[in-house]
Amino acid sequence: MLKSENIKYILLITILCFLSRLSILLDSGLVLDGDECVVALMAKHAYQGKEISIFFWGQNYGFTLVEVLFILPFYAIFGVTTIAVKLAMLSLWSIGVIFLYKTMIAIDNKNKVFAFLLILILILCPTWSNWSMEARGGYLTSFTATSITLFILFSSVKLNTYIRYILIGLFTYIVYTAQPFWLAGLVPLVVYKMIREKKLSAFLVMIISAAVMAYLINLINNTTEIVYAVHPNYALDSIVSNVTRFPEYLYKSLQGNYAFAWYQETSIFHKVFAGGIVVLVFLIAVFSCLHLIFNKKNFGLFITSTIFIPVVLVYSLTTDEMQGRYLLPVVGFTLLALYIYQTRLRITVLLNSIAVILIILCSLSTLAFPAYFDGQTNRKDLETTLTHLKKHNIKYLYATNCMLPWEVMFYSDETILCRMFYFPGRYPTYDTIVDYALYRGEKTAVIGYWREYAGLEFDSLDFENHYYISRNATKQFLSKAFEFPLADTLSSKQ
Repeated sequence: MLKSENIKYILLITILCFLSRLSILLDSGLVLDGDECVVALMAKHAYQGKEISIFFWGQNYGFTLVEVLFILPFYAIFGVTTIAVKLAMLSLWSIGVIFLYKTMIAIDNKNKVFAFLLILILILCPTWSNWSMEARGGYLTSFTATSITLFILFSSVKLNTYIRYILIGLFTYIVYTAQPFWLAGLVPLVVYKMIREKKLSAFLVMIISAAVMAYLINLINNTTEIVYAVHPNYALDSIVSNVTRFPEYLYKSLQGNYAFAWYQETSIFHKVFAGGIVVLVFLIAVFSCLHLIFNKKNFGLFITSTIFIPVVLVYSLTTDEMQGRYLLPVVGFTLLALYIYQTRLRITVLLNSIAVILIILCSLSTLAFPAYFDGQTNRKDLETTLTHLKKHNIKYLYATNCMLPWEVMFYSDETILCRMFYFPGRYPTYDTIVDYALYRGEKTAVIGYWREYAGLEFDSLDFENHYYISRNATKQFLSKAFEFPLADTLSSKQ
């Protein structure tokens, strides 16, 4: 049974998760980016009973089933809308936040105030300001599944050892197949607990349950077209520079104001917070090493909780670009390691004071200066563009950006179909339909973001705001940028 005090903390955490996002949720310009629109469309198809997909369309990784299922009840309430997707993702993330708090209390229930302060930092930090509501293909699933796994691992709830490790195996595989970055902090803690419990059979049970979960997921997976397979880009030729860039990589990612590898300037509060967490990561790494060398007794759990730092450093070397989303697990694991450390030190007043300072910075950065990334998608101009297309009865488009087709199809309620350069795309059926329309001579057009022409030379544009439209969509013209592998087949069916 949950004690009333714990219930109060959990209710307060839940309320704060939603209240802290109100300024973003109520913004009239709130919009889903291309990847989010993919997940939103996957959920729409499931909601309408057409199909349910296990992985992000066109991939054999990025387990999205959990995110899709979370969206369904919100579609039932709010319709197939942006706010439904955002609220669903925020709910999924909030569950992860609650279980991370419960994990801290399970590890040590003597300093609930400090645990709550650390969770408040997580809720308000700019790193998660927008990502807490992003439907981006497994990231929030991994975060929440990791938190649940850690709670099962450390919880004092009476569970048969084998049942505990069956659940741990199931959830760990979900983390792995959704977004494996969280394994950097999760696996060391699981291994540590198994070694402490000295039960080899528990390890075998966990492996078997993970294998069963893998089998079940593969059994129900209906992905037929793999467009984007997992191909790690090991940048070994630039390994030295990639090591030295790590502090900058971490610092920029913690600010939260990025999309893929594009970073934008943000407020001083975001920067100070990010700098503070970078220093904190460095300090816990140093103290972990010192305890490992000079005083391991009673600090084994703390040392283990910091293993994620070198692991994150290693996997950050595998890409030439600094992709901030790969470092999303850092804040949560850093705060967890700090909480574990304080259970041995008991310097409550100092740590509480530092936490309050970070909370003030987080509050200012997230509430007063939210991290709005000035990206390509513009809600108002997109809707104006779609209105223009409907007015001219244009239902088929070729997009000069790989993200744009999904925005067009979601916000047009799939009354306008769109494809990108490559064939097949993430959803080959729609690519084929668009090509058939072109070859049948139906009204088709080219759409793109302003001044992003992808090598196509337009004499004039029919429409232009944040986006542009050109009705010069002949196969000869489009062939300079688009693949037409079905050309012979389509030509024969004219």
